[in-house]
Amino acid sequence: MQTSQLTVEQVRGRSAVTASRAHSPLQLLNPQNHGHAAWVYQSSLGGGFVRGDDVSLEVSVGEGSALFLSSQSSSKAYKRTKSTSTLSATVRGAGVLVLWPEPVTCFAAAGLTQRQHVSLDRSASLLFVDAFTAGRVARGERWAFAHLESRLEVERAGELWLREAVRLNPAQGPLEPRMQGLEAFATVVVCGPAFSHLSAHLNQTIAARPVREHVQVTCSPRDDGVVLRLAAARVDAMLLELQGLLREGVSAFLGDAPLTPFGRNSSRMSV
Repeated sequence: MQTSQLTVEQVRGRSAVTASRAHSPLQLLNPQNHGHAAWVYQSSLGGGFVRGDDVSLEVSVGEGSALFLSSQSSSKAYKRTKSTSTLSATVRGAGVLVLWPEPVTCFAAAGLTQRQHVSLDRSASLLFVDAFTAGRVARGERWAFAHLESRLEVERAGELWLREAVRLNPAQGPLEPRMQGLEAFATVVVCGPAFSHLSAHLNQTIAARPVREHVQVTCSPRDDGVVLRLAAARVDAMLLELQGLLREGVSAFLGDAPLTPFGRNSSRMSV
């Protein structure tokens, strides 16, 4: 396994990618945009994880810099594959990381192990959307994968701020009956001074609104942020809910809208 690397720093008053080294099958695409943050999209030569893939990415966001890191499409684990994905990110000073990839989708009999670790300085900020789906539901592959293991850890100033772990394995019982008709799940982490207003807004909004039929959302306040957990009966319902809750705050901070067709079309792709 070779570790890919991505570094974002301040260059002449705006954030820029100053180092980018991607090892196959990972590709890192860096489109221009109209805001102050750097945008990077993760892509894959095979369109997803294939047998034996072991993908590792180290991300560094420098003092005062901002990075929007996403993916071109859902992170697919193809049929009958066993793959591993590791992300390690460090955000220094008053840096900001918005990490919002498309949901993980495991095909039938696929196995995926995912490890994600983010280390923040005390004045750094993070918005992280970590989501997965039931699989290719349109093809009848509902919770038909071999296993999905995912661990998310967030450290602030050297102390553990959050640890989330998911392990889904049919060996512990058939998955579909245990999911009770749900097809998508997400954990959202919002913390740090750059997103203080968004954290407060989410806490107030979710606490005050009635329960919705197709998407369940809970909000857990933390010392300087919130953790959201979403469960949805349909993938599109979850994606719309995430957009409704987060898009305005994220776009306002970035100064451009990467989460809408307009925002993506307005950027020029350079690899």
